[in-house]
Order: sequence, then C-alpha cells, then structure tokens
Amino acid sequence: MQWKDPASGQLVDIRLYYHPGHAEHIARMATSAQASLTYFSRMFGPYPYRHLTLVERSGYAGELNAEPTTIDYGESFTFSNLKDNPWALDLIYFPIAHEVAHQWWGAAQLLPAQVAGGIVVSETLANYSALQLVEEEYGEAHAEKLLSMWRKSYEVPRSRATAPLLQAADAFIGYRKGPLALHALTEYMGKAPVHAALRRLIAQYGSGTPPFATSLDLYRELQAATPDSLQNLLEDYFEKNLYWQLKTSQAEVQQLESGSWQVHLRLQAHKVLVDSTGAETGVPMNDWVEVGVFGSGEASGTPLYLQKHRIRSGEQTLVLTVPAKPVRAGLDPRYLLIDLNLDDNIRKVQQAGIAEEPPSIID
Repeated sequence: MQWKDPASGQLVDIRLYYHPGHAEHIARMATSAQASLTYFSRMFGPYPYRHLTLVERSGYAGELNAEPTTIDYGESFTFSNLKDNPWALDLIYFPIAHEVAHQWWGAAQLLPAQVAGGIVVSETLANYSALQLVEEEYGEAHAEKLLSMWRKSYEVPRSRATAPLLQAADAFIGYRKGPLALHALTEYMGKAPVHAALRRLIAQYGSGTPPFATSLDLYRELQAATPDSLQNLLEDYFEKNLYWQLKTSQAEVQQLESGSWQVHLRLQAHKVLVDSTGAETGVPMNDWVEVGVFGSGEASGTPLYLQKHRIRSGEQTLVLTVPAKPVRAGLDPRYLLIDLNLDDNIRKVQQAGIAEEPPSIID
C-alpha cells in the first residue's frame, strides 16, 4: 500500500511483513502507520524516506523497535487483545504511532546525544507525539485514558530519588513524566507554542548528523515558547525532582435565591523537592492550579467551572458561583501536576441550605 503526503504529494510505500497466521491486527497497524505519517508530517515536517516497513520478528517477546524506515515487533504483539484490557485502549494503534514517531524523534532525523537526558528527546517526544495523534483520531476522552494509565504508574512503589527530567536516564521518567510534563504545558499555554518549539528543535537538529540534540536544547526551545507567568512551572517539571501535594479537604454547596449555586472549597497545597538520596524538603508554593466544579454526568465533559487560581502553600478557601447544581469539586481536577495521591484532589460536595446572594466572588 502507499501513503501520499497531503502537502507535497510524495508517495511512500508502506510494507508489512508478517506470519500468515498473525494477521489479525495488520489492518489496524497499517491504519495507524498512515495516520501517523499524515499527522507527524503536518506537525513536525515531512517524512524523509520513500518507504516505511513494518516487520514481525520471531520470538515471543513483544517489544517494538524503530530504525530509519523500519519498525520491527515481536510475535506476542500480534496477540494483543483489544477487547480485554482495563483501560479500554487501542493497544495496537498507539504503539505503532509511537514507533512511527521515532522516524522524527530518536531513530531518524533528530538523534539524541549520548548524554544524560537523551531519553527525553527520543522516548518522551515519541510518546507525546503519539498521544497527540490519539487525541486527534479518537478524541480527548480516549487520550485521557492513556494519560490516566501513565499517572497511575506513579502509584507503584518506587524510590522518589530520581534525577530531574533534564537529566533523565531511566525509562520510567522518559516514558511517563516527560509526556505528562509536555501535556501539562499544552493545557497551560496551548498546543501551538509547544509544537512550534518542537518544530524549531527538529529544524535545527534533524539532519541525522552532529551536533546531536540534548534535553537542554529541547528545554531552551520550550523556555522561549513559555510566557513569563509559566516559567516556574516549566522549571519545576524539567529542572527539579518535585512533587505537588494537593487536597480538597471540604466542598460545600448552597443554592442562592437567584437559582445559582455557591461552592465553598477548603484546599490544602504543598510542594516537596526530593534530592538524590530521597530526602524531602518542602518548598514554598505560589502556583497557578486549576480549580474545577462539575455537575452530574460531567466526569469527562464540560465542567460548570474550570479556571486557574493562584494557589499558595498551606490551607486556603475559595468561594465560587456556578449556574447549575454541582456534584464534585476540587483542586487540579485534570491532574496536570505530578501528585502521588490523586484520590483527594476532588470530592463530592455536601449541600447546605439556601443562602443570600453574595455581593461578589471571593477569588
């Protein structure tokens, strides 16, 4: 089969080599490869080759690997069960998209320098790129399932004494924290500046020849794209091994005489810096954090209220007014910040009596 670059008209042959008895997911793999070529070419620049080959290798191990023009995968990958996984994710589409993304990041075009942080300009960018494609093709709800799976992996007991993202060397940080950080940036400042930074990075370092890109090169492009008000967030995610501790300790609601609803939130917030020995140190917090109020049936839909507030260390109270009866409310409801306990960010609201119309909203 062939893929045609919508921008240039260039034809690319897509070749698939597989055991005849392992053909169940071949059509899905081809669909993902074609969609990946279209999306990544549009976002990051043209695919530079005339063919892309997907080849099954012998052996039960299911890992996928990318080289220039080629993706190989083990036999067990072909046995993936799309109907029986707890996250209801397309376990064929995303992995193929991740490997195709390596044709831009890590395997071809932009190659990482062999220094600390190299995994960020290969696996982080490939995972993030595949996430963006999943969101475009499947929608935000499906992408959120993938993000939730990544966040849940933080609950697995492991040492917090890891290197900052800029110096990352282990797979967990590269595959999990890195994409979560980039996703958070897009939610705070929009996709356009983040993707423009990635295009500048590959334009400068995408020749496949020295000098090779480092995480610091990526960071400089992101710094240039980030407004002053969010530089601290960028620094916290990339330069520090830092965690947020966010909790909604109380959420009460009263119906006003006008028919709208007043929400009283009591919030607790802290930031913790972890050094290379695992020692934890509290650091002052003065960050923009989302506060959300949700009505019935809006677990993944449009919230009644979703705005960023300046949240500081310690306990604080917010009073908000929303147009319909709320059911849940809390701090960082979309989990954009790395928090090791996601269960106490949001809570069900408790209803009180009818209150008088307030003179103003306390923010």
